[in-house]
Formats: sequence, structure tokens, C-alpha cells
Amino acid sequence: MIRTPADMPSLKIRIPVQDLSAYDGDCSLPKAAKDRLATLLHDEGRAPPALIPSGIAAQGVTIWISEEHKAALTDLMRIYRGHEGIGPLATSLLHGHAKREHEADRFDIPEPVPQRERTTLDRLNEALGDQTRDAQAQMFSRLHKELTRSVGRPPVIAAEASTGIGKTRVFLASMLDWSVAHPTETAILTAPSYNVLLQSVAMWQRLRDALPETPDAVTILGQREFVSAAALANVLRMLPEDAPGKVAAAQWLAAGGTASMDDPLGHAWLMRSLQNACDGEWAYATEICVDTATPDDDPGRVAYQLQFKRARDTPWVFCTHAMLATDVRRRIMQARKGYKEDAGTSASQAAWAEYEAMESDLRKGSRLYEIQNDLLSGMVAGDAGRLPQIGLLIVDEAHMLEENFARLFATGISIAGLLRSLQDLHAEVPRKITAAELAGIKEAWSQLKHMGEGHAGEGQMADQLPPGAREAVKNVRTILQKILARKVPVNDVNRAIINKLREASVSLELAAQSNNQRFGMTTRVSWSPSEHWPSLEVGRYDIGPELDFLWTVMVQDRAVLVSATLYEDVSVEGLENVRRLLSIRSDRLRAMAPIRPPWTYEPVRLYLPANAVTPDYPKDQQRFYRPTERSTPDPDKLRIQTLRWRKEIAEYVLQAYESGEGGMLVLLTSHAEREALEVAIADRLPHGALISQTPARKHFLRATALGIRPCLLAVGAAWTGLDLSGDGLASVIGRSVSATDDKVLTDLVIPNAPIGANRTLTQQWRRQQTGVVAEIGAVSILFRQGIGRLVRREGLPRRSRRLHFLDARIYDPHWGSFFAPIKRALRVYGEPRHV
Repeated sequence: MIRTPADMPSLKIRIPVQDLSAYDGDCSLPKAAKDRLATLLHDEGRAPPALIPSGIAAQGVTIWISEEHKAALTDLMRIYRGHEGIGPLATSLLHGHAKREHEADRFDIPEPVPQRERTTLDRLNEALGDQTRDAQAQMFSRLHKELTRSVGRPPVIAAEASTGIGKTRVFLASMLDWSVAHPTETAILTAPSYNVLLQSVAMWQRLRDALPETPDAVTILGQREFVSAAALANVLRMLPEDAPGKVAAAQWLAAGGTASMDDPLGHAWLMRSLQNACDGEWAYATEICVDTATPDDDPGRVAYQLQFKRARDTPWVFCTHAMLATDVRRRIMQARKGYKEDAGTSASQAAWAEYEAMESDLRKGSRLYEIQNDLLSGMVAGDAGRLPQIGLLIVDEAHMLEENFARLFATGISIAGLLRSLQDLHAEVPRKITAAELAGIKEAWSQLKHMGEGHAGEGQMADQLPPGAREAVKNVRTILQKILARKVPVNDVNRAIINKLREASVSLELAAQSNNQRFGMTTRVSWSPSEHWPSLEVGRYDIGPELDFLWTVMVQDRAVLVSATLYEDVSVEGLENVRRLLSIRSDRLRAMAPIRPPWTYEPVRLYLPANAVTPDYPKDQQRFYRPTERSTPDPDKLRIQTLRWRKEIAEYVLQAYESGEGGMLVLLTSHAEREALEVAIADRLPHGALISQTPARKHFLRATALGIRPCLLAVGAAWTGLDLSGDGLASVIGRSVSATDDKVLTDLVIPNAPIGANRTLTQQWRRQQTGVVAEIGAVSILFRQGIGRLVRREGLPRRSRRLHFLDARIYDPHWGSFFAPIKRALRVYGEPRHV
């Protein structure tokens, strides 16, 4: 059947007057434009269209196009953003083509494309036997421009680039250039964890072998990365003989906390080394890490202290976010002390007086802690902290910085650890603690552990706990106060225990007295994922003063925030969420255009639930619609619907696994859901295929190397820090894996949106103050991080990966604001397939 204009889509375009000569011919202008557009839509080598100024002189034309051409233009809209509709996009395509034709008429031969100057990044890649990728060159060029720009006050540069482009090489090359220009200053690179940091350290070591001019570097880790030998020995005495990992942990302890074979730095007493020695079967990390109460002669603390000796005269320093936060805290304390000695009053009092003296209109744009930090800026000595003074600061995975700072400024109190300490103290000094008080702590432990059976790996604020659990937390605080009030002589060993108890008591008391004030403290009860052991976390609601101090006082030249997820959208305004999250003053933030190359989304097919209620379910229960207390307040109905939802997810995961080509990753938002899904599918997958949580990456790659298609169920850090690709497999099998043969991870399943997945105390405060605004920002960052797990290298075959997002709430208008950033993130994948 011949289609007529009446049943074909119409398209309004504008032909700039300056382009009309390019359409001279026998046919009419509309037909010439339509034919040329059809040619351009089939031309894979077309250039990205630039926006045409709306005021340019142009002739309006209406053409009729096919459904196929309309679909092609719609797809291009997802790639070439900024065009308000497919009409303006078609206009830009036609104008770009006419412009190129006009330029070709002006010259007998085309002008050669200017050769890009050879950069430090090129030399770095050549030394490592590689070539610079286009996206890498783009990011390096933009970052080089920002690092060499003449500035006044130290700026904070937002440098977003998609996962897989090779950001590590870009910022190491940038550090090389910066160090040449600032030979007497220190560049500090910080990452969220030791595993992420190790990637940069390993790359630096390769550079040292390949490029002699690479500066010396030292790595400094936070104390929680180290194992206290005494604490480990105590836990081993308490565990039953058949406890997972106990034998291996005891052997590691007896061997002196030796470093792992794959640790390029050879640090002793690292938590990571213990986990490797136990093959990931050690579940008591929070119980044994070095803390402020660990004696100075503990081997773990000695290893921690030894790191700092080399840092003072080393050009580059690598450290974790936690270590950076520790240094911020030290320098603030020193600055406050120095200010009071010089001024005779505290900085907070002086800041308040200055604030009160301000005009009312100026107060609206001022924060009290910013005024205070400006007062402290001249009081920070270069040697006040453990780290050297910061010239250039590179923050890798910057979206995690606030969360890691928040955890550092919190105190973790293991009730099991308290109980062990009190038992030891009772055995040595019976008058210091009574049997009744010891029994009271045991009862609190039992009450909270019992409650945690339904909250594995989760946490609840103390003031939101059921009355019995809330009373248990209060009893812990009361008993500690009674014990510490008794004046009973103790020896040096027991004095260390007393100091640990006093720290816990002070934290709990401060939290109880804060009464939900912004810069006060609060208490949360958390339960471990496996044993449901309860612990208390006491921390601050807001760490804005510390982050502002970092950017405005500690950084001397400039800071760079590196991440795949900084922008809410591609605009300066799209950085507002990150700016507020990281407490960056608006006049300090510099926005670099993000790098989002097409190969990061072109290999992906998107699967979404159908927007329909099936006959098999009640009208209020759509397939793949996760029930919540908000949607289903009736507890019995909620339980029934939750079980049904879990069954739907389990069946879908099994079907997707069966039709998949490679490995599968299922990202979940709670350990309870992970455990439920594990039980539902464990017996229906091939032997050795199912991996649940830890040690995720190692077991996943081992299974792949053995020819097994693994299915990993993961929570938490797997959303942001998990690299499952052919590059990782190469280190296991000993040979490279081409992109076309990379089937390590082909399927990513996300059963529900990560709403409420950020459970830091500071996020709790932001939710209380701004409602859904804070949660929407957190969801946007975590979701985009999660989908970034699927494509981590260039060159993957088109449509070789499958992204299954199964949360039917995406269609519910009541959840619309939460899913808006998710819809934006999914838009680039094109038209979804509905399941």
C-alpha cells in the first residue's frame, strides 16, 4: 500500500537562508530537504549537529517522513541532547551538511585535520604500550585547561567521566604535569577504599618502571584498615572452633599479620590481608580494627604509625577518604586551639558575633561555619596534620566522599566488644563492675540481636526503635555511666579498657543530649549481615563544616572531583546536588563538561516491566511492583504481597539467566532481599554459579575462568565499586580477553530502585530537613553508579549487554519524583523491551 502524507508523520524544519543555494535543483525545496534528510539518517559518519541560533534568518518548511525516519530521529535525540524536538534536530543535521558542502566548494582540497599535540597522557600510554583513547584525550585536555587556568581562591573542579574510559591514567598524567609546575608542593590522591586506591597505586608502580620522571609516592591508610592484634586474639577466643575463617585468621595472627602476595606495598596487619588469608570468610572486621583505644605497642597500631614517616618529603601521597577526614579533624582542632590562644575567644563565638553584625540580607547567603572557617584559615600550620600540606587534591570516586567522611566522624560501638571488655574487667577487677551490670549488658545484647533477625545488614535510628529496643540502648548507656563513676584502682591493661568504655559512654551521652540539633549527634543500631550482631553507631548529623574547611583552608592550589556520577543533568545547575552534598561554596565550584561517550550505552538493550496490570493479580498489585509500608499499610497484606514480589523477581532472574550469554549481576538494596532471593534460586542454578555478596569479584572471576556463568547477588558497595570485565578476567587466566569475546558480565538485573539505600546519619538528617529532595539526589547518584557496572570497556559488540530494571513503580505517579532521575539515566538506551 502506498502511504500518503495524510497518514505519515509531519515534520516542521527551518532552512537557513544562507543554505538555500545548496538545494538548487529540479525538485521542490521540501522534497530536496526530505531526500537529503533520509540520506543523512542512513549515513553512519554524520557529524554531531550543533544547535542553530533561533534568530537566524530561515525559511519554514513542512515535510512528511516515514515512521522509520521518525524513530531514527527520536533515537538521535537521546544522543545529541539540547534540541527541543526532532524538528530542530533535523534542521541542525541539514544545516551541518549544507555548511560542509559550502566549505568544500570554497577549497580545491580539504583542509587537513590539525594534528593534536603530543601530551603527557600520550607519553604515559605509550610507555605502558597503549594508545590514548578519544575520551581519555578529551578528559585530559579539559582537565589540563582547568589545572593551568589562572585562579584566585582555590577552586574545586568537577570532572565527570563515564566508567571505563581510563580516568586513572588521565588524573595521573595531570598530576605529572602539575608536579612539574609545582616542584615544592605535594599532590594528594584519595580514594574511598583500599581496593580502589590500589588500582592507582599499581598504575603508579608501572609508571615508575616505564617513565623515570614519575615522582616518588607513599600510601597512607586509615587506622580502620589495620587489624589490632589484641582485638583479633580476643575475638578468636570467643568464637567457636568451627567458625568460618577462624583457623586461617589464627594462622595469620601467629605469622605476624603478613601482607598479601598481591599487595604491592607490603603493609603488615591490613584488614584486606586478613580477608584474603581467610578467603573472604572473616565476618568480624568491625570488631578488630585499630581505633583510638588500641595501645601504642599493638603491632597493628605500630604498622599504622610507620606510614607517616616517609610522607613529609614525598611529592605524591595516596590515601583513603577516611585518612583525609582524619587529617581534616586534626587540623581543625589545631586551628581552633591556635585561634583561642591568639584571640582570647573561641572561633565559634567570634563567628557568631560577626554573623550578628551582618546586614539581614547578607545573612541569608552566609553560613555560620563558613565564617568560622574563614577565621581559622590563617591558623593552620603546615605540619599540623599527619598528611603533608595539600597543593593539589584529586578525589577519586568523589560521590562517596561525604559518606566516608560521615562514617569517620561517627563512633562505632560493638556491643559484643563492650561485653567482652566488661567480662575481662569483671574477671580482673570485680569491684569495678557488678554481676548484675554484666547481666544487664548481656540482656541488651540479646534484645537487640533478636530484633536484628529481620533487619540483617540494616540499621535503625535509636529514637525510632520499638520501646523495648530503645530501653536496651538506654540501659547500655546507664550501666557504662555507673561503672565509670566508681573510683576503683586498675592496672595499665585495664586502664586501656576503661578508656574504651569512656569513649563509648561519652558518645552515647552526647547523642542523648543533642536532641536532634543539626550539628549534634545521634545514635543508630545496626546489625551485621550474617550473624545479626548488633552494634551502636553514634555520629554527627552534618559534616558541612569539615568539608568546607577542606576546600577553603586545606587545599592550597585546587581540588579535582573525579567520578562517573556528579551531574544530575548536563548543565552547571546539574551540579547543585553534589555542591550541597560536599559543602562546596558556589563561587569555588568549576564545572568541566562531562565525558559520556556513546560506547558506554550503545552495547546495552534495556528491559522494563510492562505498564499494565495483568489478569493474574489484583488491580492494586502490578507485576514487579514492590510493595512498601507506604503503599500497603496493612501488615498481613504487605507480607503476602512481598512474598509474591520476591517470587516474581526470582522467576525472572532464573529466566534471564537461562537466556543470557555470560555472567549476571543482581543489585539489591538490602541483605534481607539478598538472602530471600538466594534461597529461592539456589537449587535451580548450575553448581557453582550462585555467588552471594562476598568475596564477590574474586569468586565471580574464578567461576568465569572455569567456564561457569556466575550469578552474583550483591548489596551495598557492589553498586559503586565492582569491576566485572574481561580486564579482570585476564589477571586470572593469564591472557588478555578481547572486547568482542568479553562475556564476563552480560546481564545486570536491578529489581528495585535504590530508594533509601544511603543509610548514613547525615543522609538521615538531610531527609528530615529537605524531604524527598535529598533522597532524589542520592537515588540519582547510586542508580547511575549501578548501571555503570555493565559496560566498563570500549569495543563491546552492539546490543551485547542486557539491563533489566524491574521496578514497576516507575509508572506510578505517586513515585514520580523519585524515578525522574532514573528515567533520565535510562533514556540513552533507546526504546525498551517490555517484560
